[in-house]
Amino acid sequence: MNNNQYDENESLSSEKKYGAFGGGRVREADGDAGGISVVKYNLILGGVLFWGFLANALICFFTRSVIEEWNPIPILVGYLVFALVGVLMTRSRSAVVSFIGYNLVVLPLGFMLSLFLVGYEPYLITSVFLMTAAVTLTMMLLSLVFPRLFLSMGRALGITLLIVIVFQLIFTFVALATGVFNDSLFLLIDWVVVVVFSLYIGYDWAIAQKRYRTVDAAVDSACALYLDIINLFIRLLSIMGRRSRK
Repeated sequence: MNNNQYDENESLSSEKKYGAFGGGRVREADGDAGGISVVKYNLILGGVLFWGFLANALICFFTRSVIEEWNPIPILVGYLVFALVGVLMTRSRSAVVSFIGYNLVVLPLGFMLSLFLVGYEPYLITSVFLMTAAVTLTMMLLSLVFPRLFLSMGRALGITLLIVIVFQLIFTFVALATGVFNDSLFLLIDWVVVVVFSLYIGYDWAIAQKRYRTVDAAVDSACALYLDIINLFIRLLSIMGRRSRK
């Protein structure tokens, strides 16, 4: 057997083992490939992803000129509430419920993105978008070539991301308390997060291709990949924005 091929037992073992710190996105009962065709499954997955990015683009386009006048606190609180409910809904076995949950994650995040993009020039946003797309496609291709490698990363990526988030929160509180902002330190954190989410794209794509192929699984996988890609985009834009301001 080719080293990059999996039998059913191996796939189940890998997904159960790394699901906990890899987002818990694969249910044990999902098993290995099957269900609808590979083409239909990936078309649905891609379509759901495309809708998420299109919705974000439309929200940002129509709110960009007025978003600065809005109070960001209700937007942030609303996003956190809707996103939590949305992620929980994507755990459903119903494709309809999962898609509604996906939209509860995507649509509020569009308003958060609109707030975040204020101050960035359109040319920079476009450049980072293309860079994010290139990284995404590269990681997906690598994941198809080396699925075993990416499936083994789930736990390590989850732990690394958790540590980075904790350190970033600590450094942020210290900066607010002391008034001393170490830009180099936050730049390093951004680069670490870029690497983590780049690898997460490969990991979640490998997981998506090993799941039992249903419409619900396609929606769930699209949600995981959407969050990976959006986080990658935000961090790359933060890095490139620092460079453009120097």
